[in-house]
Amino acid sequence: MVFYLLGQAQDIKASLILTPETMGAQKTQEIPAIPDAGSLAPDSQVPDSQVPDSQTINNYSDRYQGDKIEGSLKTISKVEDCGITDGIKDMNSFDDIEHDSVLGCLGEGIINCKEVKAVINEERKGAVLYEVFNGEGNCMLKMSLGDANQISQEDSKRYANKYIQCPVESIKSNIIAMGKTPDQITNVGWGFMSFWEMGSLVFVAESNKVLALEIGCTGTLLDLNPILSAYDKNAMAKENMNQLESWTIIYFGDEYRNSYAGFSCNFNEQTIAICDEIQEDVGARPVIHASSGEYCVYIKLLEENKNKNKYFCMDNSKRKKSETSTNPATSNYCTGIAFDCPNAD
Repeated sequence: MVFYLLGQAQDIKASLILTPETMGAQKTQEIPAIPDAGSLAPDSQVPDSQVPDSQTINNYSDRYQGDKIEGSLKTISKVEDCGITDGIKDMNSFDDIEHDSVLGCLGEGIINCKEVKAVINEERKGAVLYEVFNGEGNCMLKMSLGDANQISQEDSKRYANKYIQCPVESIKSNIIAMGKTPDQITNVGWGFMSFWEMGSLVFVAESNKVLALEIGCTGTLLDLNPILSAYDKNAMAKENMNQLESWTIIYFGDEYRNSYAGFSCNFNEQTIAICDEIQEDVGARPVIHASSGEYCVYIKLLEENKNKNKYFCMDNSKRKKSETSTNPATSNYCTGIAFDCPNAD
């Protein structure tokens, strides 16, 4: 299942990795300094109403982070509000994401342990709040879901008003473990990949909860076992199909074979594992037809929102990937004689 979350970033990796930084430094919002009682004139000259009480100062301490000098607070910086983004609301489309200023602001907070907050609108889980904050000396990243009425996916309503928080360094280490060095990742890349990493710890597999606890995560979302909907399973199956496509290229060039003929799920241990995961997701291994110069691969998807008999098909002759209600096994498509996918609906 890990191929699902890690693979989702493939379509945008080129724009988030190995590109110049595009996000400028965010301006820090400031509020006037708050004097304490000792820094004011004697009480006889200043009305009591102008002297801030301890509760007022405590409230500011709870809301803002500032430098305390001799009992008085100088300029206090408010937690930066990065805003709200719909840039990745559709999990299958990442249009112009490299210019998403909200993800860039969140990424800057993660890189520099700067206190920020951002809302990422997800198609099925609604508005999800992400916060970078200092928690008892550790820089933390927190993900919080909203009320049940904003969560459209029925299976996800049980996540309402729950959260997970993890040490930022642990999240960054997991991202770097994917094979990239910090200087190869843009601010937007850090924001986007942290978004996926946090989601993977609670929404994908029960075994990921063990990892979450091992890296120091806490929160009420860890009390729940994941329930995968047909949408989730179809999405993971399609991403595993993308992984399988990568292996067709390797197969073609392996030992100067220069042919797709003979390619199957049994090519190597990795392709066997990919096909096993596809079977776990949608109930069957992919159908593969391959010749010396062409191949096509398809699966039947699970019923989703009353959409019956949908297929996901990909071929190399036209570099087509399609989700279609036309069975690819019908004549003139993916039959072993022909190697084309039907057009998407």
